[in-house]
Amino acid sequence: AMPDPREAFAEDLTDGPQPDVPRASEEDVEDSKMLGATELQDICEADSCRERRARLQHALVGKFAYFRTLGRTTGRQWSQVVLGQHPVAESVPGGTLDPDEADGPGRPRRHPLFVAGRQQSRWRCDVHRWRGNHIVVCRGPPDEALDPKGDFQQTQAKRFPEIDTFDRALDHPEPEFIEVPIQQLLPEKWHSDYVRACGGGERGEQTRMNFSGYYQPDIPKI
Repeated sequence: AMPDPREAFAEDLTDGPQPDVPRASEEDVEDSKMLGATELQDICEADSCRERRARLQHALVGKFAYFRTLGRTTGRQWSQVVLGQHPVAESVPGGTLDPDEADGPGRPRRHPLFVAGRQQSRWRCDVHRWRGNHIVVCRGPPDEALDPKGDFQQTQAKRFPEIDTFDRALDHPEPEFIEVPIQQLLPEKWHSDYVRACGGGERGEQTRMNFSGYYQPDIPKI
């Protein structure tokens, strides 16, 4: 029988020199786990299913907020970043609220941030509860920002602030979010164009951006 030319061609491809395939460096490898064992146990120990969902949402949003503030888009070690479920102690700025502030259910609270098991004293993370959602705002030292092209550094007034200046920035109270119609964020000369684009103006959920509905996963208690 005559040899199949397709088999010979396949052998040539196998035996011939292979092109160099670039491999990802260790710094670019993403963590395969979002949660560590201790963090997962802390989430699942809550008695209420609603509370377990809230804790999971709190944990995931905290990780994304940290890496986005840092500017890291690759090699994110998700399980190494933990946003504490409970607010910081009253002795820490942001750990207690004034009596008039405590009445507001949406007041942001400061939570501790841990990276690789170490508490980050140079970072401040405030958690907002807004319409059943978690919003985490992080403040960190400018010198830790990852900015290979230097675009972000050009917007910084001071990359290495003095200790007193940096401490005042961390101690400054976190303001509440306010709900503003999108039209009010546009220059007045564009208001009529926006109304026409919306078919007559905003209605209901159109004042909220990036809203894709609610999804409630089942999180078992352990």
